[in-house]
Amino acid sequence: MEVTTLHGLLEASAARCPKKLCLVYEDHPGLSYEEVWRAVTQCARHLVNLEDQVLALVADRSLGLVISLLGVLRAGKAYTPIEPDFPVARASAMLETADIRHVLVPKEQFPQPLLHDLSVKPLLVDLGGAVCLASGEPLDADRGRLPEVPDHSTAYVLFTSGSTGKPKGCMVPHRGSALYARAVVEHCALDEEMTFLLKTPCVFDVSVQDLFTAFCAGGTLVIAKPGAHKDAGAMAELISTKAVNCACFVPTLLVEFTNYLERSPQEALEVAKCLKRVLTIGEALMTATCKQMFSFIPDLQIHNLYGPTEASVGVSHFAVTKATAERLPTVVPIGRPFDYVTFCVCDPSRYRDEKITEAKLIPAPAGQIGELFIGGDCLATGYMKNMEKTEAAFFHFPAICGRPPLAASPYSLYKTGDLCKVDADGIFHYMGRNDFQVKISGVRIECEEVAAVLKEHPVVADALVTAFEGPYGKALAAYVVTPPAIDWSSSKDPASNDEILNVNSWGAVYDEMYKETENSVSSLDPTLNWSGYTDTYSRRPHIEPVIKEWVEWSCQQVSSQAPLLKESQAAGRTCTITELGCGNGMLLFRLAPLLGSTGRYVGTDISTRALETVNELKRTLPQYQDLRVDTQALAAHEILEVCKPKENDLVLCNGVTMYFPSANYLLKTMQLSAEATRDGGVVIFGDIQSRRHVLPFRCHVETYQALRRQDATALAVLHAAKQSVAQEELSYFDDSLFHQLDRSGRKLFGNRLAKVELRVKRGWWHSEFNRFRYDVWLVLDDGQQAAKPSPKLQQVDYKALCKELQLQERGDGATDLVDARLVEKLEGWVCGRLSGASPEVDGLVVTLPNARTYPATRLLEWLETAAQSNLELRSLPSLLHPADASWGSVEESAKYGVEPEMLFNMKLPDGWVQRVIWDEDPGFIRFVLLREHMASSPWLSAATDAEEEELPEDLSCFKNQPEDVDVVSFDPIKACNDVMKAWAAGTSLLPAMRPAVYIPLESFPKNAAGKIDRAALPDACDALSATLTTAEAEYEPPSTEDEKKMVEIWEKVLKVQVGVQTPFVAYGGHSLTAVQLCSSVFAAFHRRPDLVFLMSEDCTVRALLAKLEAESTTAAHDGCVVRLSGPEQRGLPMLIFTAAGTSAATYSQVAERASRLQLYAVELPGRGQRAEEAPIPHFEKLFENLKADVMRWARKQKRFFAWGDSLGAILAYEFARLWQRDPEAKLLGLFCSGNAGPPEASCERGMGEAVMDHLNLQAECCADMSTEDWKKFLVASAGSSGPELQELLARPELVDSIIGPLRADCMAYESYRLDRVDLIHSPIITLRGGHDVVTSKETIRSWQQVSGSRYEHKDFGHFGHLLARECPNLLAELFEEYSLPDFTHELRHFETFRAAYRLMRSGSTTKRAPSARRIRGASQKEIRKSMRVCSPTLGAAHVPKDFDLGCMEVDLVGLDAIMPPTKEVKLMRVGNLTWRKGASTGNATRLP
Repeated sequence: MEVTTLHGLLEASAARCPKKLCLVYEDHPGLSYEEVWRAVTQCARHLVNLEDQVLALVADRSLGLVISLLGVLRAGKAYTPIEPDFPVARASAMLETADIRHVLVPKEQFPQPLLHDLSVKPLLVDLGGAVCLASGEPLDADRGRLPEVPDHSTAYVLFTSGSTGKPKGCMVPHRGSALYARAVVEHCALDEEMTFLLKTPCVFDVSVQDLFTAFCAGGTLVIAKPGAHKDAGAMAELISTKAVNCACFVPTLLVEFTNYLERSPQEALEVAKCLKRVLTIGEALMTATCKQMFSFIPDLQIHNLYGPTEASVGVSHFAVTKATAERLPTVVPIGRPFDYVTFCVCDPSRYRDEKITEAKLIPAPAGQIGELFIGGDCLATGYMKNMEKTEAAFFHFPAICGRPPLAASPYSLYKTGDLCKVDADGIFHYMGRNDFQVKISGVRIECEEVAAVLKEHPVVADALVTAFEGPYGKALAAYVVTPPAIDWSSSKDPASNDEILNVNSWGAVYDEMYKETENSVSSLDPTLNWSGYTDTYSRRPHIEPVIKEWVEWSCQQVSSQAPLLKESQAAGRTCTITELGCGNGMLLFRLAPLLGSTGRYVGTDISTRALETVNELKRTLPQYQDLRVDTQALAAHEILEVCKPKENDLVLCNGVTMYFPSANYLLKTMQLSAEATRDGGVVIFGDIQSRRHVLPFRCHVETYQALRRQDATALAVLHAAKQSVAQEELSYFDDSLFHQLDRSGRKLFGNRLAKVELRVKRGWWHSEFNRFRYDVWLVLDDGQQAAKPSPKLQQVDYKALCKELQLQERGDGATDLVDARLVEKLEGWVCGRLSGASPEVDGLVVTLPNARTYPATRLLEWLETAAQSNLELRSLPSLLHPADASWGSVEESAKYGVEPEMLFNMKLPDGWVQRVIWDEDPGFIRFVLLREHMASSPWLSAATDAEEEELPEDLSCFKNQPEDVDVVSFDPIKACNDVMKAWAAGTSLLPAMRPAVYIPLESFPKNAAGKIDRAALPDACDALSATLTTAEAEYEPPSTEDEKKMVEIWEKVLKVQVGVQTPFVAYGGHSLTAVQLCSSVFAAFHRRPDLVFLMSEDCTVRALLAKLEAESTTAAHDGCVVRLSGPEQRGLPMLIFTAAGTSAATYSQVAERASRLQLYAVELPGRGQRAEEAPIPHFEKLFENLKADVMRWARKQKRFFAWGDSLGAILAYEFARLWQRDPEAKLLGLFCSGNAGPPEASCERGMGEAVMDHLNLQAECCADMSTEDWKKFLVASAGSSGPELQELLARPELVDSIIGPLRADCMAYESYRLDRVDLIHSPIITLRGGHDVVTSKETIRSWQQVSGSRYEHKDFGHFGHLLARECPNLLAELFEEYSLPDFTHELRHFETFRAAYRLMRSGSTTKRAPSARRIRGASQKEIRKSMRVCSPTLGAAHVPKDFDLGCMEVDLVGLDAIMPPTKEVKLMRVGNLTWRKGASTGNATRLP
């Protein structure tokens, strides 16, 4: 009986040879045909009753994936494969099109991060075919006879490129694919003695060929691990070690494979021993490639197959041997069609640009080129839910080609778009495409689909995408037409009205930002809502202690003015405070009560969302309902629209000046605020970002982030810092502006400016809130008083102070940056100096190193020196490692300088007061000591020696400018490419579909007929060359033999001259060339480079050689420290301190899934590789046993993360205390799970109080516990593995070996005593399973008591105590998210965002831009898209309070824009408030 279903091919072989080995995957012993068919049948029984007709597969290539796929087919369903790394927008569109509600995932690969963002129900499949829900509950199985599956039913739905911008779902029935598998087996002479290779991702139909030709032949199928198909070296190794006889390659990858064999003659010999057949499909095959393969394997047969997805994988065949290759043309023919297939070559001139009818399909003359139409028993049934595309490609023309009686498709012809000709022997030759579809790296791409997606960008009016042969192979070029008003460069005219217009251009994204409440609202105080305040360093929400301190000190500035408010009350005035930019009301709800029910508090903001939050809280919280709080959607300069002149006692503008477009705007807003403030009142502008600190700040940030990359260099970090400063669109203002205002600005304020106060930020927490920001106070009088004289101040610089105190100016650089005795002697010296000051002296100004900023300036100094020697960042002294937030203290800060808060709190002799301001050197501060009666005088100008001169009309010199740093000048063409490439990365376009170069045009060239003249378009190769940065790097030739060898490899791959100091990406290196380079380097140096490193800016020839050399010395074991990650794994190290009773092997699954970290574990005595040693039941002895090995490992690694689980968490804390004092080791972050914090752990019984209570155990200590007690504890802590553990504990011979190490570990834990609490100045992240009975919610959070830096907590849903066993996927994902975020991806968005802002600030007003007109009349959906791409036409003026922003809560998937989707913003918003950039030109009539 003829088999015409895909699963039927497997069933037939299982019946014919049941014991034959069917599937092989890595170290698994393999599955026989009988075992596979049994598992497939079981899986089908679970799936057969589902209502879904199509089921999705989301998985990496594995045994489980194959079982799941076959189970779907046997159940009579169709499968749709989705790669785990697909863009969410694309996956969502596929699921919606195919009405998919269930997704199959191999159990060992669950959970899949992609599924978090998709509305589908996952079904988990094990290797036996059993299917269960995500909760572990089995899915019902049908025990009856499975129905036969007809061959005309759909087997799979594959999504190919579509010209509308959405992928097309092609429905392919069983029959055609089964016939194809049988035809390949017959024509390629395949049999059951052969070993086949599955290497093609299942999203491509070639995977159907890989799978079912093997099953049809009855051979053994070897499954390549995920990603291996891109690595020629890995393929060669797999073929030779598994004795693969038949493999299929896309021609592009076959070229890479042959090149690899040429470079690796020994491996070529091994491959030649077994490889007998090579099948190629998907692209044109070059005869030269065949000849190259025959030079290594003379008796090889190469079979060139041809066919589109719409014709069931393949339809024709041509065999090539060494003998026949000599007679072939340049391109190997596609051969003759199979017996069940019909080819028709038609003259395309008869139907071009017209609807195809049967009469218009005229055969092309013999030997002439025509378009190929395919008929026969092989066609798909069309495109799912897309009749328009189906009718344009599929036809039923029986007069031309009849439909076979048993055919599954209702159509008789398919239009391929391929050009062919037939030679005299009846052989068909492929001659190119007749439409705009191309293939790149085997991926079929509709150029019109790419263009359709690009047109969604708000500045792209039209787009045309073509393929071109670039220096690195075929690629896409996009020609984009933009409105004439668009200027890709940045407008820097400080006097331009555009800058002032753009002050209102933040509202829409403010609204979006204020929705981001995850980890951003206090659990105890709903008014403490810092939504959107994201830490620039870690790119995560700020931690609550930092926010609290910042808020309270900001409020203290106002509450200190209580006498001012009492004065108004006494005079019968209404006490009034106006806050400009009140946001969610963090200050408002603390300050409004100061005014009581009779006062008035006005809060303004340009975000309607924020004001809605304020009003809702005011309405629902009873303590605020009687207060008079008014809110208004206004920008800062519109203050006089909500209050009268001189109405306010105080005006507060906190944390928004970074969005002011110019220093002129800042001054004008200050003048308007003063105008709205009464005589004697105060205007406070807080949180001004300091211009003099911007480069140290960016160096601090870039270094913090680069330390999370294994091989960052000082040069790359310094360059990145300078680039970010040059391209910074946020505003940083020079404090010298306010020195000048204090000296000569009185008349600018109607002679009402009494003095200007400048103060560095208060607080003990070191964070971006107080490191590089400052506050300015404008103190007003009635304008009738004469200006007070400036005080006479003595200056003492730091050098003179050190000499007087007999101190060293600098520390040793390893343990301290300054002489730590400075802090000890300072207060006594100050008091003595003030007590002895002469009456003529009004004050003293002392220059001191600032403990908050001095490390950043020393870091900048180190980077500049190290960059000259091209040192790696691993050489950075640990003392200079930045922290995102850390708790400061007088003692802790002494090694860095003087803690400013110490100066604020210093007790001075009577009659003296203190101020703290910036020094000219960004690493120093000035400690200003004034006689109390002189504090009301304009002392600031005297303390800074400000010149007596008028302010210039143009104040741009007081704001950050690109020319502040020496970097490469801005290139508008490159900016266009930066914008579009980063934006495209966030769309539904797959990587292969994203253009390599973007060419901006004002309009397309046209021919005489008015159509686009493609021949007149700019050359894409030239445009690509213009965007590369090779010329910017100074050429340095190779000097050593290894450098010469490496340069030769690079030049062969990149086809340009290569220097040893220029990054790979600077030569235009991309993912495909990186794969080629990886293979070439491995062949030459026998060490495989890390692909992630190759694509980083740090990868130069010299850096790559150094990295390979360093990695060659990596040991698998270092005493008790065991390496869990594979030898080729790259990334920063993480050291795991294992849980009580477990071994290092417990964490191997996490190591397998953590692709960007190197995981090591500390093996405790009595288990694993230390099984012969006796367990140690005392904590101090256990710690000493581990100490030498762990400290040696830490010093060797230099910087690393640590994870302590259960008992291991306390061990990790004790080692963290040591690491903090060790200059050679730097802990980047500590993860803690399964245990109370050290203060509570020190008081607990051996297994923890929570589980003792849960199990109702009465034992006073571990020694009193019985064996049954220990069994109860083990089962309770095992979570979902409890039943399995119970079976093991039921075997008496295993009980002692299981309980023994656990008992010893718990006794060690019980003996732990904390001598003192040392705060850990590295981030601490605690983890807990939602069903953990060992550690309660309260005890896990006790780790906050030892946190001196960022603290966060993460719950893991329905998992239990041992997270490493229950959810290794989620743990690996979390570790990489927290400890090693993909900053390259984030920076793409960040740079795009900056460039988008440049568009908003272009030389022409947006009113003339066509995009503005389009959006003003847009639908709600279009508006949502526009908001998220920072369109310059939406904001406070165009989006009034009644705009329904609730619509933003839904339908975010699929909105492709510059700004990442909302769910990504939570993790990837760059900069504290960078993402608050909105989309409006504002209301010009309200401008000052």
